[in-house]
Amino acid sequence: MSPACTHCYAEGVSARFRRGSWGLTGERALRVDACLADLARFARRGVREGRPRRVFLGSMCDVFEDRPDLVEPRKRLWTGLRDVGTRHGSGIRALVLTKRPEHMVAWAAEHGWPGICWAGATVEDQQRADERIPYLLRVPARVRFLSVEPALGPVKVGPAIAATGHPDTDYDPAINWVIVGGESGPHARPSHPDWFRSLRDQCQSAGVPFFFKQWGEWAPIAQTTTPDNGRPNSVGAEVGERVEAVRVGKHTAGRLLDGRTWDEMPDAD
Repeated sequence: MSPACTHCYAEGVSARFRRGSWGLTGERALRVDACLADLARFARRGVREGRPRRVFLGSMCDVFEDRPDLVEPRKRLWTGLRDVGTRHGSGIRALVLTKRPEHMVAWAAEHGWPGICWAGATVEDQQRADERIPYLLRVPARVRFLSVEPALGPVKVGPAIAATGHPDTDYDPAINWVIVGGESGPHARPSHPDWFRSLRDQCQSAGVPFFFKQWGEWAPIAQTTTPDNGRPNSVGAEVGERVEAVRVGKHTAGRLLDGRTWDEMPDAD
């Protein structure tokens, strides 16, 4: 779909476990019933605990992949999501992330939007942000979020997260959450720390929760003394000086940004 897909973890998992096949024409392995059973189980746990569980829906797929053979499974998923919401809605929030928000908008217009679902779009660089955010703003979800992961360039989303509502919904602000992270995996590309800091600052200015997930495989050489297991990559940014990044692995690189973690979340309700 876009540069974020180049080193997708799901391709490797698919090959390892031989579940379905990769590519636009590959056979899809469907887990609608198992997915709904999992959601119901998490929802019941959330009810018992007195707080909604946040669950990422479809980590091995794009729910809004535009294929005729996926329309009926998606209808069954939508029916099931509404049922889970009716039975256990106070215990679950399902996060639906796509690289195809234009299809998400069309589907929501025809089939509605389950109240337990949050809507998100991957925007790994400015081009994808400019293309996808306008569609995401038209999805009538209570929470809309951006996933800037893997971060492959600087992204300015200030106008979108600062917007006061949208004609299709009463919810405010237009973007309620921003998740950011570097790339992991054997072929990971490094990210510039200024890309992360810029998004954090945009969120703080707009009062929008910011979640920094990870540096990924690479970290700025200035913040690590771990020996390099590969030559440093020099990563440029639109602002600030060039930074030398060193590959240390995602566990060593960690998830501290300017000395602290950023685990901000939108209100579950």
